[in-house]
Amino acid sequence: DQTVQGSVTNSTGSLAQGDIYYSQASVATVPGKIYVMQTNGNYSLTDKDAESSAASLIGVAIGTNSSTDGLLLRGMVKLHTNPFPGEGALGNPAYLGDDGLATGSIAGHASDDFIRIIGYGISGSGTIYFDPDKTFIKKS
Repeated sequence: DQTVQGSVTNSTGSLAQGDIYYSQASVATVPGKIYVMQTNGNYSLTDKDAESSAASLIGVAIGTNSSTDGLLLRGMVKLHTNPFPGEGALGNPAYLGDDGLATGSIAGHASDDFIRIIGYGISGSGTIYFDPDKTFIKKS
């Protein structure tokens, strides 16, 4: 069965709090990376170049398996890689990046990339309030 839980400790030892989804599809995941749900129920890493990543349901992997560890759909979580290296993170938006990562800037987005805010920085260590915007734009 598919369930939603309130909070768990992920495999990196940081607490993920919020809406955590345990899927029926058992997919190997990397803790802290961002995944998009495919139409067949499986998951793949998000990519700012793919419209499906911009338009579909995304979540942050809590552990190494989508069905046993779950994916955070909304809430507080530490990402795999800090999207704000050397920048002020507090309150700043985090955007969808490449290879399941987030970025703190859209400066690296090329023409035809999709821009989607996925949350806001709450610490300088890569912890964000993950709340993906339901809208996105395509950079021209």
